[in-house]
Amino acid sequence: PYARGYILLQVLLNVAGFACFWLPVACGERLGLGITALLAAVASELVVASSLPNAAEMTWFSSFTLFSMLYSALSLFESVAVIYFFYRGRETLTPRFVKYVAKHVSHMWKGNKSNTNPNEKGENGVNDNVLPSNERAETHEQSLSDATQIEWTESRKRTHARDADDFANEVEAENNVRWKKVSANIDEVSRWLFPVSYLIVLSVFLAHPF
Repeated sequence: PYARGYILLQVLLNVAGFACFWLPVACGERLGLGITALLAAVASELVVASSLPNAAEMTWFSSFTLFSMLYSALSLFESVAVIYFFYRGRETLTPRFVKYVAKHVSHMWKGNKSNTNPNEKGENGVNDNVLPSNERAETHEQSLSDATQIEWTESRKRTHARDADDFANEVEAENNVRWKKVSANIDEVSRWLFPVSYLIVLSVFLAHPF
């Protein structure tokens, strides 16, 4: 009876985790349901593990518990990914600090290249190498300062957004439409992939009971 009750409880908790795929992304209870299902599975496993004897090898209960908690964790991570893409406004997934570092490395590389090519002209069509060294340094620092100011201004706009779906400009709103389609596709696939694969693995476990 205890074994059947534990197995039934784990199955019900996994089904509750799969129910997150049918909840709207804007619903705050979606993430809460996934976290609750995972924590309940962990608590149930701790209670059962305290009643089982210690064993060096992997037992049937240990394998079933690992399988159950894995699906609960994957369901939670799927909800996190869907919510992240649903409110995404940037064009790419590249983090902001990576773009910042790449921009400064590019400016440094262009500065070194202009020193090695005396006939190369700058962005304004004037050969930068004919300028004094102090003026070239000021020009380089000014370009870095302008890029940093633009990045800071965009960051301030996002900081003052009132909600997760308030975007700084129309470009971010258009990008969000594309990311919402990605979010919907992930949910659509997960609604069938997770339950079907879970039933297949569960049938394998029940076909070889302890």
